[in-house]
Amino acid sequence: MSETLSQDEVDALREAVASGAALEEASEEAAAPEKDKKAHVKVVAYNFRKPHLLSADQRHAIEMAHEALARGLQARLTAMLRHSLEIKLVALDQISYGEFELSLANPAYLARLESEPDHGPVALELSLSLVAAMNEIMLGGGNGVSEVKSLTPLDMDMFKPVIDLLCHQLSEDWAGISATAFRLARNETRPEYLQLTTPETSCMNAALDIHIGSVSGVLNLCYPIGFIQGMLSAMDRRVGRKDEEQAKARMLKALTPVPLDLRVVLGASALTARQVACLKPGDVVCVEREYDEPLDVHIGSNRAFTAHIGKKRGRLAVRLLARARPEGAE
Repeated sequence: MSETLSQDEVDALREAVASGAALEEASEEAAAPEKDKKAHVKVVAYNFRKPHLLSADQRHAIEMAHEALARGLQARLTAMLRHSLEIKLVALDQISYGEFELSLANPAYLARLESEPDHGPVALELSLSLVAAMNEIMLGGGNGVSEVKSLTPLDMDMFKPVIDLLCHQLSEDWAGISATAFRLARNETRPEYLQLTTPETSCMNAALDIHIGSVSGVLNLCYPIGFIQGMLSAMDRRVGRKDEEQAKARMLKALTPVPLDLRVVLGASALTARQVACLKPGDVVCVEREYDEPLDVHIGSNRAFTAHIGKKRGRLAVRLLARARPEGAE
């Protein structure tokens, strides 16, 4: 039952409606449940300029490949230069190619690497101080180099064995994802001349920190997203084939103890009902097959082999000649 309002309450309600206070209070009460719903909604920030194009497993596989690259490159360069050095992976980020270009020094040592099979080019950038230090070590000097402002064509030619070694190591470490071979296509010193891809293209940038005595610097590898997706697609196809082979092996193992009905068909003949009614012991029925023609061996209802009939240890036997061709095959 509704409560009866007093005259004072009726007057107060009339004044609240006239001033609009009652409407504001009602709207606040109606909005309260909606606010409660929004308070429980989890909001995740998403940058449409840098979409996450790789899954966590794919990123982990790429990270593991570059950690192996750091270890392998450290061992091989130490043996090649006969000088101790330290290499470790410090970053693996998704950036645009335009951002990668802006991060490069000018001039810089840049190399364009090609892959076989062709998944697209890869950019390599190395600190000038590291290039000069390695060249000096290969010439028989120490690693104490002064500040380097530029590289000559001779300097880059001398550095080619190091890049070839890096390409070989890179090929080995990417083989865990997809078999590919890298090679040096050309060297550059100006970032604008590299022209790897368009500025807005998403890329994966792997940064390796290198220390040679008192000289330190960074090795950057920039992979366009097309290269990464091509490599991962090849890995998925390989994993898919491996899974199919494993499934086939499991299926064959499961079917091994299953009994199969093997029959040898000597021949066939078509008779009328009158001829069948007249048959008696001693009659000879001719079949539609020559006496020296191979017989058909059936497994279940399928024709599987051809064979010749014979005898072994007093029992009727057949010698298999070949697998039977499917019906309709030439």
